[in-house]
Amino acid sequence: MPDRQAEMRLMLQALRLPAIAAVYEDLALKAAKANLTHEEFLYELLRAECLQREEHRVARLLRLSGLPPDKTFRTLQLEQFPPLIRQQLERLGSGTFLDDAINVVAAGKAGVGKSHALAAIGHELVLQGHQVLWTPTASLVQELLAAKRDLRLPQVLAKLDRFECVFLDDIGYVQHDRDEMEVLFTLPGRAVRKTQRRNFDKPGLLRMESHFQRPDDDDGSHRSRRAPLGHPGSDGHGQLPRERSW
Repeated sequence: MPDRQAEMRLMLQALRLPAIAAVYEDLALKAAKANLTHEEFLYELLRAECLQREEHRVARLLRLSGLPPDKTFRTLQLEQFPPLIRQQLERLGSGTFLDDAINVVAAGKAGVGKSHALAAIGHELVLQGHQVLWTPTASLVQELLAAKRDLRLPQVLAKLDRFECVFLDDIGYVQHDRDEMEVLFTLPGRAVRKTQRRNFDKPGLLRMESHFQRPDDDDGSHRSRRAPLGHPGSDGHGQLPRERSW
């Protein structure tokens, strides 16, 4: 007599359903005890498979993101920020800014929590299934410069296009020479052009710790939202500046 369970495991393996293969025996016993219908039993099997796939997907996105593993909302001391900043962080964590390809700049003194706060937002985006990249700005600039020298810049930029959101950490420490600025500022412009082409599936770019801007680049193509973390705005109540072009 054929071993039905062994055959089922082989079939599930062939169909690439590892979660179902791992739990179907236990679930079958529980279903029998709870008098579940065939439909309810099937639902529990499919739910287990979907949950495991989602967990693996999030783990893969997190591994590829380069996000600091310890800088999450759980470890962030939100009480150190004014209420309006906390509200802004909550809105950014929802990921809605990605739909408008808004460049977000976190400005503030050293040590107030800019990197931690935006890394925490990155973790939230990953949990929602978004593909993000966290990188020191200096490292990315050097990679872009090397790619430009070797005539590989379009390929490297195409690789970055796969990310819905790119976090540039310590952008204020980049040297302001022409070559570095030229490759760096290809990113926000590229995101806006890509947004115009794709209409609804729009990328977002989080610009971090930006202390400079190009005065000749004020055509309205680069939209940014500044979040001055750790100190109040001009009204003395921590009000966030409105969206501006730069």
